[in-house]
Amino acid sequence: MPANACEEQLVYLNKIADEHGGEPSIGNIWIIGCDEAMPLAAELTFPEIFAEYPALSNNADLRSYIENQSPNRYEEVTAKPSRTQVYFINDTGVFTEYIVDLSGGEVVSTTYVSEENLTVGRAEAEAQAISGQPPGARVENIVLKVYGGDQIVWEITVRADQKIDIVQVPSDLAPGQSLRTTPGFGAVLAAFGVGMSFVLYRKRR
Repeated sequence: MPANACEEQLVYLNKIADEHGGEPSIGNIWIIGCDEAMPLAAELTFPEIFAEYPALSNNADLRSYIENQSPNRYEEVTAKPSRTQVYFINDTGVFTEYIVDLSGGEVVSTTYVSEENLTVGRAEAEAQAISGQPPGARVENIVLKVYGGDQIVWEITVRADQKIDIVQVPSDLAPGQSLRTTPGFGAVLAAFGVGMSFVLYRKRR
């Protein structure tokens, strides 16, 4: 970290030479300024999921998202033994999400979603999810899910006393906006058994 509030510090990440005689190389360089946190490589930010799926390290766009937008959490969803979706989520400001689809541990497609491109933002979605709930109900979790390649919903977990509801609020793309999606994403989602039209619904557990 900088020595004080008036100084900057140059930091570089050195890749150590491998056991086969390779040369060391500088992987990243940062200038860390006043009150800034040290940016971490993607593998250091989420070591557990990168250790579980080594193929994530080879996705340059995912690494860029994690290192530049600093998502604070991730969720892993396994629909079938060989099919997995991992949601990397930044919900500390503008809600953004990077969705990775894996098959047999390999990345087959990715999608980037930002609430700035949606007709229904996070605040409005949370308000819809809480409406009709008892006083004191609160949002415990929120995630964006994409179905059929272009249908986007907020999936919101709401707790009211001992009752938990899972609420899905539709949130279509704003006019002129499109998803940043790699080819084949719709086909992969179809393999997860989804692709229907949505209305707001609640699932209690």
